[in-house]
Amino acid sequence: MDSRLHDSYLEGIRTIELADEEGHNDIVLSFRSVAGEAFEAVLHSVSDFRCDNFRQGNIVFEMIEVPPREVSRREIEHLKQIGPEDFPEHMEQVLLSIETGEYKFIRLGSSYGAVLCALCRSMEIRPVP
Repeated sequence: MDSRLHDSYLEGIRTIELADEEGHNDIVLSFRSVAGEAFEAVLHSVSDFRCDNFRQGNIVFEMIEVPPREVSRREIEHLKQIGPEDFPEHMEQVLLSIETGEYKFIRLGSSYGAVLCALCRSMEIRPVP
C-alpha cells in the first residue's frame, strides 16, 4: 500500500469510458493526503466495482491488492451481489482469474465512510498534474 493512502480522504470516483475489448472501463479514485497532496488511484480495465457508504468525509484506512489466496467467496458474492448458490460456475471462473493473475482484487477499507472493492487488470497510483 502507498503510504499516502493511510488517513487520506477519498474525494471522488470517476469512470473513464475506454471500453476495452471486453467492454471494461477504467475507474479513477481521487484522494487528498493529510498533507494536502492530491493523487489518484487508477483501476485499469475494471470488470466489477462496488462502493458502499460514500460520505462527505471518507477517511482511508488502507487500500490493498488482496493476495489471490486470501480472496474469499464471500467477498466475490458481495462484489457481484450474488448468493452462494448463484452461478457456481461463474464463481469458479472469477476465482481462477484472480489466482492466475488475470485480475486483481482491490479492497479499500476506511476509518470512516466509503468502503469499496473491485476486480481490475491493474492499479496505479499517481500524482494529480
